[in-house]
Amino acid sequence: MEEIEMRSQIIIACVLMIAASPAVAAGKYRCKDFAADYKATPERETVDTRSNPSMAMAAGFLMGSYYARTGDDFLSKDTKGLGTFEKQVVEECAKNPGERVPVVVLKLAEGLLPASTGSSSKSTGEYNALSLTDFRLDADDLIGKKIEVSGILQTMGDMSMLGEELFTMNKVFVDTKKLPRDSRRFIIEKCEQGCQITVRGKAGKVLMNNGIIAEAITPQ
Repeated sequence: MEEIEMRSQIIIACVLMIAASPAVAAGKYRCKDFAADYKATPERETVDTRSNPSMAMAAGFLMGSYYARTGDDFLSKDTKGLGTFEKQVVEECAKNPGERVPVVVLKLAEGLLPASTGSSSKSTGEYNALSLTDFRLDADDLIGKKIEVSGILQTMGDMSMLGEELFTMNKVFVDTKKLPRDSRRFIIEKCEQGCQITVRGKAGKVLMNNGIIAEAITPQ
């Protein structure tokens, strides 16, 4: 319940931040402005709220939407996920220069997954972390056991495959049918061309080959 309340507070704060900026609220600050300002700001440099309040408000809305959607710890020093999301927003804004920044942010936020997906009763400790090479070597002995494997997931129709590299032929089949809807949606929308991901599930037969019956995923 506390987590839900925290996310609600972040969303409310985002709305208030947007409303507090006259340019953003009036719709004058568009995607083309945000993309230009973002690219002109040196990496890791804090946005000056006094000299560019519109960008600061838009960036704050972006951050609030990201943390509200994923549930990531916003006090953590690991901001890799946020950085990736920022770049996605900037790229989308470059394609739609006349669109409002919050519209683009909320659209892309729908594709974000919580930091840990799948059943809440599952914990990483239940799964034995393996490399793809170890999985291939011990696959017959691992049948029915819970494992965790990371790699690049690629989809082709209803088929999903996990490999160390995108274009390797030595891939492991992954059955995604038991994943939550949000996870399956993420795979369909983000992994056709390959996505870095951690798969947790049981080792088993997939398409008559040794594979992984996925129970949860975590995008990297």
